[in-house]
Amino acid sequence: MQREKNGRLSKFAGYVQTFGAGLKGVISQVESGTIFAPNNDAFDRLSQSQLEALLGSEVGPRILGLHFIDQRIPAEDVRILQPQNPIKMFGAKLPFPVGSPDNLWFYYINNNRTFMLDGQGVTAEVVEPDIGATNGVIHVIDRVLGVPQHTIAEKMAMGPMMSSVYILGNQNHFNHMFNNTDEKFTYIVPSNLAWEEVNKQFASAYKILFMGAFAYQTQTILERHLKIGEALTTEQLIEMTANDGHVVMLRGAPGFRFVKKADLDGSIETFIEWEDLQARVIRPNMECTNGMIHVIDKVIMKKRDVTLSKSPGSVAASLILTIAAAYLVTVQ
Repeated sequence: MQREKNGRLSKFAGYVQTFGAGLKGVISQVESGTIFAPNNDAFDRLSQSQLEALLGSEVGPRILGLHFIDQRIPAEDVRILQPQNPIKMFGAKLPFPVGSPDNLWFYYINNNRTFMLDGQGVTAEVVEPDIGATNGVIHVIDRVLGVPQHTIAEKMAMGPMMSSVYILGNQNHFNHMFNNTDEKFTYIVPSNLAWEEVNKQFASAYKILFMGAFAYQTQTILERHLKIGEALTTEQLIEMTANDGHVVMLRGAPGFRFVKKADLDGSIETFIEWEDLQARVIRPNMECTNGMIHVIDKVIMKKRDVTLSKSPGSVAASLILTIAAAYLVTVQ
């Protein structure tokens, strides 16, 4: 980084020099590490005064810490190209600040041609990979991590783990609300793999939801996963559960319970409990400009959520829906 003081990474080098004393010490002592260095254009996207206020505050070390990992991660790391973990995306814990709860997440798009990473809700593209350094490697990225820059709508559109919910949300224009930056949202988003499990358990219900003709049922399920009016971290959701017994969501009673408990491997994770269902939060605290996203490994739904009832005012419509559902079952 020393040679970049007047180059394309000069602003990042300057901010680390001014605000990152602790991080510099960690980097200098590591045998092999990886720096994700935003280029000057990335900083030009942000308000300098607001950024400097953030970096000089208590969250400053956490923001800078998102740009360094104490292991060598080349662009073509097999862990990124062929992830073996249950969520099918490689993530690495951060060494700074000490005890950081954050991970960086790595993946490819465009048929493995574009190297992407995500840090605390900000998605960045690696625009210059694999710059050699004496004790590791530098990847130049096009955004500053840890400073929210995407709305929830934008984040879901670009997130490879959330495309199923984004597709469902396009029905009946449900996603449009997430462009509103005057409102705050907490969105519990089931991953694509969670929806694949729904397909295995309730194949006909899955088809009903994704064919797009049953937007009311789809919206009901999505609203169960949504809280409007607040952008809440998992820590705040756990505290709210402890104080009130549950967290009231936009639709459905009782609300969700957010608790910490041991996972099967012994690690302490955040879980959501609702009726007899349980989901694990696999990517917490993805901060957006208008809210917070938490990705979970299970869809909080029951088969009854796609049962097509006959109400007095819509008998004909219900009959049509029931016939369509029956047809789907017979052609499986």
